[in-house]
Amino acid sequence: MSMAGTDQGAEPTGWELMRALSDFKNDIKADIAEVKQDVSQLGGRVVSVDVYNADQRGNTQRHERAEARIRDIENGQVESDKLQRSQRIAITVGVLAPVVTFIGALVAKALHL
Repeated sequence: MSMAGTDQGAEPTGWELMRALSDFKNDIKADIAEVKQDVSQLGGRVVSVDVYNADQRGNTQRHERAEARIRDIENGQVESDKLQRSQRIAITVGVLAPVVTFIGALVAKALHL
């Protein structure tokens, strides 16, 4: 088979190479400018990994302290509830004891004991 009329083995000329390299260089410059613009739009929102990790440790410590305070409050509430129950029992006994004694005395008198 003959491939008459096709120029498959032809090498690009020096000018074609220069034009291709120049286009490639301009594309790279445009891409770098776009990346720079994207980075500048981030502004102060970018921090190093060390700063991020330190901030996360601070958040974790704050959460742990808050959880400890909540547990303390809950435990304090349980203790307060126990104290109130004890006080109610003491007041009830204090009120009922004289009443029971009085009724006992009436019953003893009625039975002539």
